[in-house]
Amino acid sequence: MKYKSESSSSKRRRQFFKGLSFRQKIVTGYALSLGTAVLGTTGGLLIGDRYFQGARDNMLLADQEKAGLSSL
Repeated sequence: MKYKSESSSSKRRRQFFKGLSFRQKIVTGYALSLGTAVLGTTGGLLIGDRYFQGARDNMLLADQEKAGLSSL
């Protein structure tokens, strides 16, 4: 099926997949899925760790302020 506004990268991708066997297409799909899952998990853990560190710093600051106010 031909598309009028098809980009050159889309044409290259279609040509690439045309040359693969069915088994290679399945393996490629699984590899892309696994890669996406790993990247998403890693990114989520890194972002979550950053938020956790910020929350921990805020808790430590609040504890210090509480201790300061308690000593008055």
